[in-house]
Amino acid sequence: MKGKLLFPLAGLLLFILSGCGHTSVIADEYPLEDIVTSENGDESTVYRVANDSVPAVADEINRKNEALEMSEEQEDRMVLVYEEEVIQVMQDSDRPEDVLVETSSKAFVEQNYDPNFFAIYGMARLAGDLFSFNRTDEEQSSGGGFYGGYVNTSGNYTKQTGNDGSIRYGSTGSNGVRGGGPGAGK
Repeated sequence: MKGKLLFPLAGLLLFILSGCGHTSVIADEYPLEDIVTSENGDESTVYRVANDSVPAVADEINRKNEALEMSEEQEDRMVLVYEEEVIQVMQDSDRPEDVLVETSSKAFVEQNYDPNFFAIYGMARLAGDLFSFNRTDEEQSSGGGFYGGYVNTSGNYTKQTGNDGSIRYGSTGSNGVRGGGPGAGK
């Protein structure tokens, strides 16, 4: 009886330990900066890496969890594509000495990313094979499908998809950081 029970328990433990994925490795090493939530609840999580470079952080992430494909080395942004997520490593526009690491779930990528974003990094074919970018014209016109990362390719922050905000920054009509700090509230 013990032998029959031991194998499934060992398999379950291995699944739990290995199933943490790329995001958990990043979450364990870097502090949370922000979470961008799409209209349908899918999330893209942003972490901060202080005093480092984009190529060094991208290489470290790829060394720990090899991507299906990693973009060519660039100083301002690199992209790692996995079967179930996309990781962007980008220079912070406000603090150029820091790097932001954004992990986007497959569902978030499919519903929010512009497929042409991947062409910029030579990954259009792989992204097309992995992700379903089949959105209606109505979904495209409502803002779905044009997200290109927390720091977009123009160096500006994109803190929401469609009409939703992030946990740190409010809705599309808000310019400031939400919250009032200690002592503020109701």
